[in-house]
Amino acid sequence: MVVPIGAFSESPYRPEVMKKLAQADMDRHRVQEILGPPKFVKDKNRYWFYYNDRPVAGILGGTGSTVLTDFEWLVVQFDATGHVGFIGKETDIDKCLENGVCFNGAAPSADDSTARNFKPKEDMCAVYLYLEPLAWYLNTGAAVFSIDGKKIGSLNKNTYLFVEHPAGSIEISAYDLTIATRCAGGERLYAKAIKKKDFSWETGEDLAIVGKIEGEQAIRTRKLALPD
Repeated sequence: MVVPIGAFSESPYRPEVMKKLAQADMDRHRVQEILGPPKFVKDKNRYWFYYNDRPVAGILGGTGSTVLTDFEWLVVQFDATGHVGFIGKETDIDKCLENGVCFNGAAPSADDSTARNFKPKEDMCAVYLYLEPLAWYLNTGAAVFSIDGKKIGSLNKNTYLFVEHPAGSIEISAYDLTIATRCAGGERLYAKAIKKKDFSWETGEDLAIVGKIEGEQAIRTRKLALPD
């Protein structure tokens, strides 16, 4: 027997809520009043991510029962003035919103295009960071990258990070590994991390600078990740 219970747990992102969030004067304070604090944020508080897993039906039969749930996620993007510039929601964790933002932290398509085509000035270098995929059963979580001791962001096998850095010495860290190198002004620097073949979240096998051809090929098959 199927027992509908969705009526007793309404979606927090139902149409009337989305309409309220789209009001012209909506800012971070008012969004939090409506939705509560975000589950996580990205890009220096520019993107707020929410998600909700609510029961919609119960199945009773024999000696057991099962509850069917409905998963939804939502992103609120704020502009430079702190007001809402974009709102989007999705029920499929593997699908991205119309602006290109994904639940895994992938950035908008416009930002991705800018990063791919970025030409650094002579006193700066463009740094691209990515994770080399392992066999599916060893793909545990995400890698967190830091530059010069400052956390840049996290990514998975399908995303990459981009940052502009002053030419000269640079220290890159991922997992429990750190390398020191130099980045040339006006050039691109590519670094890849490889997860150690164990089931921890923190141990790396290798962290290395790669050549331009290998680096560009890797970036071509990934999407830009939002920084933290």
